Amino acid sequence: SDTHSGVLTSLAGVCRTKFEQLNELIETAMGDESSGSDLGELFAVHEVLSDAIVAAGTTKSEPGFHDSFSTSNSIEKHLILFATSSQDTAPVGKAQGENVFSLLCHLRGHKQKQFDAAWALLSVVRTMQGTNACNEIISSGGIQSLVSLFKASARDPRLMMVSALTLAYLVPSLEGQSANDVVMGIIECLQYLIETSQVSNDCDDISLEEILKASAFAMTNLWMNALEHRSRDLKKRLSSSFDRLVADDVFSDGNISPRRRGSITSQLGEDVDFTILIEAFTSLSVEAAKLEPPVLTIRGSDDMNMYYSFALIIESICAVEYARSIAMREGVIKVIVKWLKSEDTELEHPAANALRNLTMSRNDYTAGWVHSQLLNENALVHIIGRLESPEFRVRLAMAEVILSLTAAPHTRAAIIDAGGVRYLVQLFVDAQASDEALTLSAGNALLRLAVGSSSCSTKRPGSSVGKKSMLSEQYIIINDIIQNGALESLVAIGKTKQYGDLRYLSTRILRVISEASCSFNPTRHKLCDAEAVLALGKILYDDVTFIRSLVENSTASSHSSDLINDSLSNDILAVSKATPPEGALQEMRQVLRGISSIFYSSNISDDERLEVFHIMLKACSQLISSGGITSLLWLSSAPLNVCSSIELICNSPHCLREIRVDACRALASLCHILKSSDGVQPGISKWAPKILSAILNILKSESNSEENAFNDINIDILHGLGSLAECEVLKVRIIDEFMPRLLKFFQHEDKDVSEAATLVCFALGFNVFEEGVGWDAYLLSDKFSLGRARLIQEMARDEIRKLLSEIWVPSLQAISKKQSLKNDGSALTNIELGNLFQVLVEDQDTAKARERVRR
Repeated sequence: SDTHSGVLTSLAGVCRTKFEQLNELIETAMGDESSGSDLGELFAVHEVLSDAIVAAGTTKSEPGFHDSFSTSNSIEKHLILFATSSQDTAPVGKAQGENVFSLLCHLRGHKQKQFDAAWALLSVVRTMQGTNACNEIISSGGIQSLVSLFKASARDPRLMMVSALTLAYLVPSLEGQSANDVVMGIIECLQYLIETSQVSNDCDDISLEEILKASAFAMTNLWMNALEHRSRDLKKRLSSSFDRLVADDVFSDGNISPRRRGSITSQLGEDVDFTILIEAFTSLSVEAAKLEPPVLTIRGSDDMNMYYSFALIIESICAVEYARSIAMREGVIKVIVKWLKSEDTELEHPAANALRNLTMSRNDYTAGWVHSQLLNENALVHIIGRLESPEFRVRLAMAEVILSLTAAPHTRAAIIDAGGVRYLVQLFVDAQASDEALTLSAGNALLRLAVGSSSCSTKRPGSSVGKKSMLSEQYIIINDIIQNGALESLVAIGKTKQYGDLRYLSTRILRVISEASCSFNPTRHKLCDAEAVLALGKILYDDVTFIRSLVENSTASSHSSDLINDSLSNDILAVSKATPPEGALQEMRQVLRGISSIFYSSNISDDERLEVFHIMLKACSQLISSGGITSLLWLSSAPLNVCSSIELICNSPHCLREIRVDACRALASLCHILKSSDGVQPGISKWAPKILSAILNILKSESNSEENAFNDINIDILHGLGSLAECEVLKVRIIDEFMPRLLKFFQHEDKDVSEAATLVCFALGFNVFEEGVGWDAYLLSDKFSLGRARLIQEMARDEIRKLLSEIWVPSLQAISKKQSLKNDGSALTNIELGNLFQVLVEDQDTAKARERVRR
């Protein structure tokens, strides 16, 4: 009726007026980028007004009215209507923004309008990624609107697909930090795309390739721009927030301010919400990585398969400590092993890095979980096999993976069973001249395998079943290391390299091999043939020279020992200023223990003794020529003020005391060689007096010490002294300088020390059990001096007998010959002539003693 028409016209006019005001309000809100307001309610009102104006147009026929507000539901005609008020005067960009705004408004309309608007937005972002249109959609609240549309369209798969795919195209244009609920909505949309990518969808214009391409690109950008940087220190932030809760007791009735309480709880809440995001995204990424790689490739990406994007995401996720356990729960190990088996170089690299990150977890539970999964998947065979990959980065990652796996006994055994030692040795030898990082990783893995190998017996590889030749597992590993050429490389590093991680590693491995030589003499033989003692001696000489130069350049007083007579010149070796004193001391300890092990000889059988003795002579010659023996003498005899200066420089109290213990033990191990080396290796026996002086000084100083810090090596030193005491020329010095203190060691409360002192007494020629309890050191010294004086007399008589025999025997023989020609029976026989001067004084009982002294 006319009455209703007037009312309708009036209401339509009000709607048009309010519609213009609402446009201005939304335009103002959209222009303020810092507000961050949700325009969803304004969009809903905008939709209602639009529908009211259209409804009025269908009822009331006015000139231009019906043409402007058509009953058609097409989005294109609505855009013409909404933009007419400003398109004539506004710039093109503004008109485009208003069109985008109108599309966003229709996302809250009826289903067909929603689908048409979402499809129109998808068409825009498909062709205009990264342009102002995408930024306009994001700044207009399009992300929130599309997320809301996706969640509200659970019964419409087409609308869910279009809205989720539109979001995927918009994610790369996101800048800055987004709210957690928005990011979670995006993850849910991407989850839907991944789940439906393997089944047919109701949208014929959307292909599987497009879904995977957009999803991979969106996931990569979402992780890099919104999640990765916040996830790096997530565990630290959570721990800090909980500590603050406990420290401040924010939920008590204390005096904490409401603002501080709110700040702590708010930050904790954000971090907890963020953990949910990380968990959801990690699950999504592993699920995407489980898909079979598609055949199609991404255009414009250097022919890189879109599936590789998922591999790169997995690699980055596994670098985040908090996400590792989530990835393990989702089955990421199976995915990584599949990539390693694929022989695809583009998958091997991210797989290798991801596995390295997983095995290097600082969480013991996660690390153990990773180890167990790798064993269950029989992955070690593939990991070890990739040590021969042509890609350097893959080889390095695999070496670091194996290094991490050597931390546990069960994985060490699995590596050995899979033949990992041979591969690691080959990698160590080949990488020595090219890359230090790779050499260090392979070398440290070998070191851990050798040190951590169990002492259980295993059969030697290749031995017959009937034979019971059982060798320790450690020997088998060390034998593999030697047989595959690592020993020569280790020695070469020790000879040529200056101080550094690589040389320190070589000394540690050589020490382990040397300790094995105590039980297996073939290993000792190979060490000497490879000149390992020469390399260790050179390293020791370098380190001692460096330490001495530090002491002499410091304000502390430095006095060199009288024993070595300045044999270490300060002008020899210009040591690098970058060498840390602490590192030099640690390296010294490794070298000293290695040298002591090589010269250890207590468990040598009688059948092997002669062969081992010649090997040790060769090793001793190498130690002397390298300058190592002079370094041992300096370390064992360094004055207390020098020791204090070194400990002050290195900021390591008592560090030199431990090094001196090792040096003294090494010197003691040399004594059994020096006692009988004269005539076998010229120039070796001359060091015996110097080593004797060092040993006596050590025993003197420690026997007067109340703390007796060296009591744990007194036995070794006394055994060495006993070896030197068998040398006749050194007996006088031992008795003259050390006899009273030797008796104190004989009366020591420690039974082992007392027995070692007893052996020294026997070597000196004293039977302490026959001397009685109250024996006196000075009386024994006098007795020894008297016996030695008598021995000298006997030697003199022997010389006199020889001289008389040389003078008189020829004349007597001539006389006897003449008498025999006369046949008068008075001629002396040859036997009578030979015994003529022997019977002057009988000294046969000391013949052996005289021969020892003479030799």
